[in-house]
Amino acid sequence: MFKLIRETPWIKEWQTPWGTYIDSKLRWLAIEPSADTFLAAWRAASEPEKFDLEAAFEFYPYELEEDIQHILETIAREDQPRAQRMAQKLFRADSVLSPDQQRFLDALGQYLQDTSAPMRLVGENKWFAAYANESGFHIDTRITSPFDMPTDEELQQHADASLSLAYKRLLDVVIANKYLLEPRPGEQPFPSL
Repeated sequence: MFKLIRETPWIKEWQTPWGTYIDSKLRWLAIEPSADTFLAAWRAASEPEKFDLEAAFEFYPYELEEDIQHILETIAREDQPRAQRMAQKLFRADSVLSPDQQRFLDALGQYLQDTSAPMRLVGENKWFAAYANESGFHIDTRITSPFDMPTDEELQQHADASLSLAYKRLLDVVIANKYLLEPRPGEQPFPSL
């Protein structure tokens, strides 16, 4: 059983079957990342609220290296050990979810699917529509034939032109994993050639 027990602008705290879990809204880009906004929240935060911000920071978008550096340098001026801990825990492009994080996301995804939680549109093009909710991202393919598959160059043009970090990140994932655009099990497969 999942139950949302607390929410701030940066995190959601869930009651799960194995205890409480703090989930960063930056993980699924439900908030627009901004170093200035993060640091303003940090300066105004009480000590317990700083732990929430520390947990949220773990999923600060790794693409925004200057933001990350600015945040860590600013926090280090008042709390060097915390800034080091935040830097070490930061989820990067080559990071892998811990078993606990994966268990949480799997269970949260099932809970959100069972409760028909709404998803927000992140971006769309002629090949797919991308949606997100707390469990992550979902791609609805529009490809009906292998001949309709986009090239890496076409997808990269969309990624380069995107103003949305979430949509750009999804395009990068699709470029690396074209199978995501194929019909899912149980859906109408590509027609035989």
